[in-house]
Amino acid sequence: MLKVKLTTSLLSPRDVERGVRKAVEEEIYRTARDVETLAKELVPVVKGNLQASIHLEQSVVDSMWRVMAGGETIGPEGEFDVTYAEYVEWGTSRMEARPYLRPAVNEMKATLRQRLDAIDKRVTAALNTSTRIRKVVEIE
Repeated sequence: MLKVKLTTSLLSPRDVERGVRKAVEEEIYRTARDVETLAKELVPVVKGNLQASIHLEQSVVDSMWRVMAGGETIGPEGEFDVTYAEYVEWGTSRMEARPYLRPAVNEMKATLRQRLDAIDKRVTAALNTSTRIRKVVEIE
């Protein structure tokens, strides 16, 4: 006797949404880390306090990642105040701007788009393959 059993491997829309959301959040975090690293490379260094103050922070309000610079920081040589971070980024009437955050963000925008496009392609491919019906043939 030949017995044919059909099975499917469909994901629920909720599972798909969770998977996509997780993948997007991972790529946003990865890109934010890249912005942080690049900003640390681009920032002008005198003593290194401003560079040491650059860090990644997740907002409790909207869960978005932000690259921050300045403020009070505790470093290897103790606590130091970096209230001048915005003056270096934007300049003053007495000092030219020496941007480091904006160029890092601008450089990584295209990378984030590419990463999100790759997720989109993977999801599209996965949905096309996961909706196929697989045939399992059992012989008794």
